[in-house]
Amino acid sequence: MFPSRRGFLKAAGLSGAMLPLLNADLARAAAPPKRLVVFCWSNGIRRNDFWPEVGPTKSATDWILPVPGTAPPQQTPVALPMLEPLVKEFRNDMIIAGGFDVSALYEARKPNYQATPSRGAGHNTMCCLLTGAYPAQYRDGFQSSGGPSVDQVIGRELAKRHGLAFPSLVIGGRANAGFQGTISYAGVDDPGITPENDPSNLFKTLFAGRNLPKGTFDRVAATRQSILDYVAPELVRFGGRFGGEDKQKISAHLQTIRDLENQLKGGANPVECTAPTTPTADYKPNDMLPALLKMQSDLLATAFKCDLTRVATFNFENTGGNNIAFSWLGQEFVGKGDEYPTRQHHDIAHNFFRSDIGALRHSRVNQWFFEQVAYFVRLLKNTPEGAGTMLDNTAVVVLNSMGQNHASAGLPCVILGSCGGYFKTGGRLVRMNEFATQNKYPFYWGPGELGMRDGKLMEWNAYAVAGAPINRLLVSLANAMDVPTATFGEPQYGGEITELRG
Repeated sequence: MFPSRRGFLKAAGLSGAMLPLLNADLARAAAPPKRLVVFCWSNGIRRNDFWPEVGPTKSATDWILPVPGTAPPQQTPVALPMLEPLVKEFRNDMIIAGGFDVSALYEARKPNYQATPSRGAGHNTMCCLLTGAYPAQYRDGFQSSGGPSVDQVIGRELAKRHGLAFPSLVIGGRANAGFQGTISYAGVDDPGITPENDPSNLFKTLFAGRNLPKGTFDRVAATRQSILDYVAPELVRFGGRFGGEDKQKISAHLQTIRDLENQLKGGANPVECTAPTTPTADYKPNDMLPALLKMQSDLLATAFKCDLTRVATFNFENTGGNNIAFSWLGQEFVGKGDEYPTRQHHDIAHNFFRSDIGALRHSRVNQWFFEQVAYFVRLLKNTPEGAGTMLDNTAVVVLNSMGQNHASAGLPCVILGSCGGYFKTGGRLVRMNEFATQNKYPFYWGPGELGMRDGKLMEWNAYAVAGAPINRLLVSLANAMDVPTATFGEPQYGGEITELRG
């Protein structure tokens, strides 16, 4: 990360023009760590209740949220737009990106597949969501990955560079083992890394018997001070060899060093590392899911503060969502389902287009999931770090494993935090491919509902809007986390999304 003594002496002996390189190294020494967390849940969205309406100027920041139920076909509106939990607090810290296709799933053609997935195979999307690779195996009841997921690749590299205790964390709420319950994969032909759904187990893994550092800042500060202790005497020593403009540059560097030392002595914006209370509740009952997700968020935020890891995935549920009934949202969410014995998430998702109340249930469930993300983002936003907050140095990526009507296309995506300034946030709407050009309907810029048109149900494969391969998002995340790559997963699906950088 830093120049060697030999390299520094060689540079200083050759020319004072090499001194700007020192600025970059000092800047890296002072930069807080970058972090990445991917949140995910399933069963898609009613897209006219999610995608913002583009304003008259059509600029990236000129948009308003739809009120669910006001776009055709007409429904009774709910109290808040689906994305309101994030937008009302974090609009300037976010990007809404639409839309992404899991192309490696439904375009795969390999002889070891029992059947080729279709664009309607959304329940099988998790296996490819963060790998961007064709499945190694695809058959009824089993699927395995075609490569490692982006969180695992980034996490391993950062752990190797920085000596982190955990390359990554794979966390869940009601997620299960296997390809329908995880988005994290270790490598080729992997059935998936099982998420940790139990806060008590996660606490033991992270904190039991561990001597925690006082804070991320302390470790970073020691590293900064060691480089400053070396650089300052060398600059003084070699400054006598230069004159004129070069000597002025050296003086400026020395002042920069003195300023950094003063900041270190003052302990500017330390990140406190304090283990939370040991979880003791029984989180297994259905009604305990809100408390479970909150505790998992607390533990993850603390793991980031203590620099135990810098990468995580947080999967709220399995790909069907058939083990969650949202009883805490009101009486309309309890009782017998339309297709299933109980009104669980899968039942709600299957019936969002059949009635007013069905559409409202589906959008309210998604709104509630965004509320859970907002709780975690608030933890980062309220923690000062460096010249800003932990959120400024993090990329919080929010995905659904489906678009609409079981689609593995048209996936919604929200990014919160700039990842150390890599992404240009500011409340921008970044539309991909045909998502950027279609504007037939209000509240959504595509030709009506994905899976529906003018209120009539369409066949699963009769999709009219094409987004960008999600591989391009994976490339952007790797590059933002300083693990550079030109492609990720299947290479034919393109490189980085430069629009995310402004």
